[in-house]
Amino acid sequence: MSIPKIQQTPRNALADFLKGIAVLGLIQVHVASLFGSEQFSSTLSSRYMQFFGAAPVAPVLMLIFGYFVAKSQRTPQQLLWRSLKLFLLGMCLNVALNFNLLRSVFENRFHVNIWPYLLGVDILHFAALALLVLLVFKMWKRYSYWLIILLILLVIGIAEWIRLNAPYFNTNVPYLSAYFFRSEQYWAYFSLVPWLAYPLCGFLFYKLEPFFIRTFVNPIQTRQYLALLLFIVVGVTFPYAPGFSSSMAVYYQHSAWFFIWCVLFASLYVLCGYIILPYWINYKPIRYLIWLGQHITTVYVIQWLIIGNTATEVYKSISSVKLVVMASVLVVFISSCLTFVVIKLGKSEVNTFREGADEI
Repeated sequence: MSIPKIQQTPRNALADFLKGIAVLGLIQVHVASLFGSEQFSSTLSSRYMQFFGAAPVAPVLMLIFGYFVAKSQRTPQQLLWRSLKLFLLGMCLNVALNFNLLRSVFENRFHVNIWPYLLGVDILHFAALALLVLLVFKMWKRYSYWLIILLILLVIGIAEWIRLNAPYFNTNVPYLSAYFFRSEQYWAYFSLVPWLAYPLCGFLFYKLEPFFIRTFVNPIQTRQYLALLLFIVVGVTFPYAPGFSSSMAVYYQHSAWFFIWCVLFASLYVLCGYIILPYWINYKPIRYLIWLGQHITTVYVIQWLIIGNTATEVYKSISSVKLVVMASVLVVFISSCLTFVVIKLGKSEVNTFREGADEI
């Protein structure tokens, strides 16, 4: 039997494979962040779990997001409508995942400000706003690639300035400004600054893909040298990355250096996937990861419903690494089963953004 090629699969198997790995990463980091105690957070295992939920997850997902927006054959009206649906889904998910907390507040079990939980800026809100920015370039056919590069540099430059001046940078509309930048708003998880730089890079890569494939990927020897070079650079600088991303506050408003590192890491990550996936694609664990990637939005919503509502009862109370890992595996299993049931029942209303057969 001949080895299947990525280009011959009905979906973009490489993108789905990477998104499937990202699902595992985001579930375990959500469990670790919300269930793990301060004692657990100080362990080396926690730092590497935080890393696995950082660089291989949101940066890679947003690069893929930008790539498929550029690839999309949807009309501007369809993309605009999908942006609105993504944003509304994000708002509904904020309520649903915090339902247990809201009920507890109304019953006077806890006394907390509920608005940061209801108006938190998560990745769905960000994707909706980023899509609007990318839509400008979709409609403006004669733009220069240098304009996108300039915008990437501008976003990173502004992010670096805000990061260095956060204690002195106040706003009178914190809940609104959180969608655009993070200063002291701890509920601004994925603001446009700095995260917009990633889908812009993915968008730009799609436009320049023929050049990169022809120059760096198709020549086998060049591909191997590039992979080796990226491996050395990423490997030498790797000890810096887990320590940086172990602080979620720093991760959400990260530095220009960490952005560059994540792009290099993602380049190595994608290149390795491109090389090895054709040889592994028929193995069941790989097919499972591809399946997760195909239904990432559904899994994302379901896992947040489980973790968010459970966290109200067990918030930062688990100090055992083994228990945190077991909880992560359990959430993956339950989320996978529920996703399978939802799809089989034909009631998947949370798959809100598809590009042909590719879901972002």
